[in-house]
Amino acid sequence: MEKVAYDVLPSYPIPPKNKVWGEARNPQTGKCLDRMGGIPGPLGVNGCHGYGGNQLIRLNTEGQLAQGEWCLTPKGVRVEANHCVKGTVNGPWAYDEETGHIIYTRSRTCLTVDKPNQGDLTLTRCDIDEPLQKFVWTEFYQ
Repeated sequence: MEKVAYDVLPSYPIPPKNKVWGEARNPQTGKCLDRMGGIPGPLGVNGCHGYGGNQLIRLNTEGQLAQGEWCLTPKGVRVEANHCVKGTVNGPWAYDEETGHIIYTRSRTCLTVDKPNQGDLTLTRCDIDEPLQKFVWTEFYQ
């Protein structure tokens, strides 16, 4: 790479390994995280279908939460999909396997199913007893 495409790695670094990659399902609602199709557009929840697509979400070991090439970033208390920042592979997200929380580390808030019938998500104060903040990953890839 140093002689053929010497300028590629600074713009497109090798991504770190994934911590999880698959469907993230909320057991309380039975719905999965879903990019909902629009770019930029909201991250929401929808009925799990098991086919990947807009529901195939990955969190890498450096904290980047994404669906395909679309990074999931907070906008106020909501989360939306946008182009990942060129040259970055890290992010402000963590997944706590013990609690099932998907945590936005900058504000220590958790993804929460806000309106289960409408599929809305918000970032709210983490609460160990809140079932709408728990997500279980069904991994498709490692």
